[in-house]
Amino acid sequence: MNAAAIFNIIEKGLTVIPLLISAGTTVVPLITRLKAVLKGGADGTVTQTELEALEADLDAALDEFNSPLPPA
Repeated sequence: MNAAAIFNIIEKGLTVIPLLISAGTTVVPLITRLKAVLKGGADGTVTQTELEALEADLDAALDEFNSPLPPA
């Protein structure tokens, strides 16, 4: 697995998670998955599919954070 790809997804997670926390979103599942990617990267077991799925979920969470608020 490409170490740069792992670092990129970790960097994205570390950027998105504080935003989600400030919005009151539950971030524990994302943090758990980031930790699993770190461990998998160290062990050499992380897959491209895992990275792509985590990145898609981070992107979706960021899109939800950036979406307009519903009218009051």
